Amino acid sequence: MTYEGGIAILEIMDDGDGGGRPYEQGSGLRGLSERVTGAGGTVTAGPRPGGGHRLSVRVPA
Repeated sequence: MTYEGGIAILEIMDDGDGGGRPYEQGSGLRGLSERVTGAGGTVTAGPRPGGGHRLSVRVPA
C-alpha cells in the first residue's frame, strides 16, 4: 500500500490463474468495486505480464 498525491493505492499480485470472476453473483470483486467506486475510487483486476494476476485499488484519501 502506498500514498501518492492524495490517493491511497493498494496493489495485490499473485502467481495464480486468476480465479476471481467479477461479474458473477456473489463475487467479492464486484462488491469491492461497488464500494470503492462509491468512494470516488477505481478498481482494476486482470492478468499481469509474466503470469499471475494483479488487483489495484485507488481511493482518494
